[in-house]
Amino acid sequence: MILIILGGALIGLAVALLAAPLFTAKPKLAVAMDNFGSEVLIDKETKFAPVDWKSKIGLWGMKLPPVPMTPKVTKEDLQLIGRTELDHSFQKMLYGFGIAGLASIGAILLSVAGMENTMFPLLVVVAFMLGQAVPDRRARTMAYHARKEFGRGVGSFIELVATEVRRGAHVTAAVTSASTISNDSWVFVRIRQVLTRAQYQQQQVWDALEELANEIHVPELSEASRIVRLSGKDGARIYEALRASGKNLRMRALAEEHEQANLVSNKISRRVQAIVMVFLGMILTALFINISNSPF
Repeated sequence: MILIILGGALIGLAVALLAAPLFTAKPKLAVAMDNFGSEVLIDKETKFAPVDWKSKIGLWGMKLPPVPMTPKVTKEDLQLIGRTELDHSFQKMLYGFGIAGLASIGAILLSVAGMENTMFPLLVVVAFMLGQAVPDRRARTMAYHARKEFGRGVGSFIELVATEVRRGAHVTAAVTSASTISNDSWVFVRIRQVLTRAQYQQQQVWDALEELANEIHVPELSEASRIVRLSGKDGARIYEALRASGKNLRMRALAEEHEQANLVSNKISRRVQAIVMVFLGMILTALFINISNSPF
């Protein structure tokens, strides 16, 4: 009876941990005001203060050794998808303990069924490591697709800057005006935020674009900042250079889309061929069975 109760409690805990990321927490004003008090304890290594239980779990997870079976998520990837290291560490702990809890439940059920195995603790540890690897893999996948999308958006941004330059606008005004064209694209929103911050910090637009390119590791944006820097410092004519760069980025994106479409088409063709072979095998098998059972 105790094992059944313990197993049920572990099932509920594991389900709660795995479902927690699906629900966003509601901010509380009183707690937020308390967190902005005059006395703040900051961790010496991470340079930020854990103010709630999620932050404390994330900070504890950041001190653990990395999972050896998967490559570590870079800071550039987290910057690109808009996730802090603390939030990512909390998600790793969440999935790790959730999947480890499910593995513990399976071990308890097997023990109740009479199967004794000394490898159960090792399996729970491996399950914890596998759970930690899930957020890493998702973050890398999201960053890969976001970086591709950002590169395509930079191509459009460069062509818009070239259009503004051709109208006679200064390079700084051209870059700022081009970033305000679209409010629906997150790429333009991200660039506009960086340019707004640069304006208040008395920073040149090409330096701001270069910093953003280094933060999120997007070489297309670094190329755009190099061309803009050339015009801003030396007064060079950049219209043709911007048009050529935008065209190259657009052609590169089209080539990647065609390559991806060909891969998907090949996968579909192979699956269709496999389905046809299975149906053909079923028909031939039924035919052979009828022939073998025929009295003639």
